[in-house]
Amino acid sequence: MPALMVQYSKNLKGNGEFRVGLTVTKKIGNAVKRNKIKRRLRNAFAEIAKNLDVSGFDYVLVGRNLAAESDYEKIKNDLLAAVKRIKK
Repeated sequence: MPALMVQYSKNLKGNGEFRVGLTVTKKIGNAVKRNKIKRRLRNAFAEIAKNLDVSGFDYVLVGRNLAAESDYEKIKNDLLAAVKRIKK
């Protein structure tokens, strides 16, 4: 996805829970821009997690430069598509 990358791993505890980690490199910009991207990714994941079963995996969301300027709905749709692909 142009605005983000999703990495995942099977949850080794096997309790059906999920964890989410967020990372944005310093190459993207200053702390304000990086935190804006993290907030957008965190909120988008929280919204899709309500309607989609995301349990059983640990996720790492890697924010890219386009995530700061992209439309929020576009980010949410990209994230939804990535998580659906993981769940297959």
